[in-house]
Amino acid sequence: AASSTPPGGRTPSASPRPGTSAPAGTSSGTVKSYPTTGGRAVFDLGQTSATLVSATPSAGWGVQVWKQPTWIRVEFTSGDQKVSVFCTWHDHKPSVEVATY
Repeated sequence: AASSTPPGGRTPSASPRPGTSAPAGTSSGTVKSYPTTGGRAVFDLGQTSATLVSATPSAGWGVQVWKQPTWIRVEFTSGDQKVSVFCTWHDHKPSVEVATY
């Protein structure tokens, strides 16, 4: 049987740090937001991988997400406009590129 600290519970080795807050869930790295004209993509960037925290389209825009073992792509679309937020981490630390088409 696995023992775990319940959500919101305290672990003896943790000490509170005033002025800092963590997103819901466990963060493996640095949470960064990438705002674009089409919407906002938020990634949790770790040392060897990344996870998508959220992808929120702007008003009038749609969003589509693709996830693979070494990359995540978020594409916002409105008519013939496209904005791509592409996070990759194959053989390197996660990096994010934003491109407009």
